[in-house]
Amino acid sequence: MNNPQQAHKLTWKQFLELCNSAGIKENDEIDSIDISWGETTYFECHKDDITGWQISLRAK
Repeated sequence: MNNPQQAHKLTWKQFLELCNSAGIKENDEIDSIDISWGETTYFECHKDDITGWQISLRAK
């Protein structure tokens, strides 16, 4: 039996690729990471010049 939520999961490699494509660099500061589960379409990130990146991957 297939778990319907399994289709919404992604690998760490896929997550890193999303971060890289968003412009997040290895030495950038991270303010917050909020991950529950979700497809890549739920990936959001914003850079604040004072606090760093806010990254979210949470199904709505």
